[in-house]
Amino acid sequence: MVLLLLAPFSIPLLSQQSNQSVIDKSYIYQWDSQTSDWEYYHRILYSYDENLNLTAGTYYNQSDSETLEWIAQWRFIYSYDAYGNRIQVKYSNWNQQTTNWEIDSRYVYYYDANGNRVDFTYYYWDAGSNQWLATSRKSETYSPNQNRISGIFYYWDDAKNGWTEYKQYNTAYGTNEKPSDEVYAHWDYGTNDWQTDGQLFFKYDDNGNRIQFESRYIDPVSSEWKSDLLVNEAYDANGNQTNGTYYHPDPQTNEWVGHWRFKYTYDDDGNRTKEVIYNWDLNTSSWANSSFRSITLDLAGNPIEEVQTQWDVNNNSWKNVTKAVHYYSSLVTEIPDTTMVPDNVDIMAYPNPVTDYVTIEISDSLEISKIEIIDLYGRVLRTEDNINSSSVTLQRGNLQTGIYILRIHSAEIYTKDIMIR
Repeated sequence: MVLLLLAPFSIPLLSQQSNQSVIDKSYIYQWDSQTSDWEYYHRILYSYDENLNLTAGTYYNQSDSETLEWIAQWRFIYSYDAYGNRIQVKYSNWNQQTTNWEIDSRYVYYYDANGNRVDFTYYYWDAGSNQWLATSRKSETYSPNQNRISGIFYYWDDAKNGWTEYKQYNTAYGTNEKPSDEVYAHWDYGTNDWQTDGQLFFKYDDNGNRIQFESRYIDPVSSEWKSDLLVNEAYDANGNQTNGTYYHPDPQTNEWVGHWRFKYTYDDDGNRTKEVIYNWDLNTSSWANSSFRSITLDLAGNPIEEVQTQWDVNNNSWKNVTKAVHYYSSLVTEIPDTTMVPDNVDIMAYPNPVTDYVTIEISDSLEISKIEIIDLYGRVLRTEDNINSSSVTLQRGNLQTGIYILRIHSAEIYTKDIMIR
């Protein structure tokens, strides 16, 4: 589930450094072809520790487009050791019937004294026995130069109540300390020994950038080595990867045939701003558009909006698919989380979604002194002050379709999400 949801958007959003702003929220939209507008359906809230290590992410679905009610779906929780190494990832699902989080699975990581990951194990929660059950594991070893040189994959064997090896790899390095090739093998229960079945070969340019890798395998019928995949990669003068082309062998001619290709574009600071994916069209023997992603950045280089499109072969044009809007703490640090309105304070905003106007009401015992309308980039777009009433109606004006935050000043500062259609 994690990979499916996050793949269209920037993975570095979940890996922050201490000198960077951290992402607080993401809103995910889908394109509605009937209304020709964005309809949002996911929200993600993030948490961090004092070292800005990501500690939790909670995913919500919007169950009711009229009330904008967000329903928790699932979450992950990260744990770290004293050196900042991630030692555990735990996943939970929200049970709407019991209104509780139910643990689902977890990964546990181990490191050596040099910070190299030497083992990680996957567990799932067995509700019947009320305990964690291990299912798979991978161990890795390193050279004195801290190069990873081997790995072994295991599965948990209930019959013998222990781990059983089933796959391994060994990596060799060249004079540039880069991997030159990697050999894979599987455990043969007939011979009771390791049997080589695959190999990867790597090539690099003078700057150490990988420019090619090739995958080969042993044909189980002929016992001969055969090519499986060839990838050529290119970089700009700053070392940013700009192109990658994937080939597969033609089974008839055994020659390389294009499969798919990517092309990346960067700004002057090395931040990726565009990604285009192509597929090889056998009918035209040329590259055909497949998908396109544009990335809008703030002044600090953080992705604040990412739009994913796909090529419509029928209309010969790009069509919108999904959009993500990211909200960073460094942009509007004074806005509290919109879920943190005290229980004894009743704030209503209606109609919501908003078409022409919205009325905001607060508990009768309180008065609204000022309301600010803020977009998800942290910009204050409009301020209404000197209200001094428990109810106020705001006109939409020139506000575009999207999600906005109302910052409501009263006895304290509260916030409320609204959506403008």
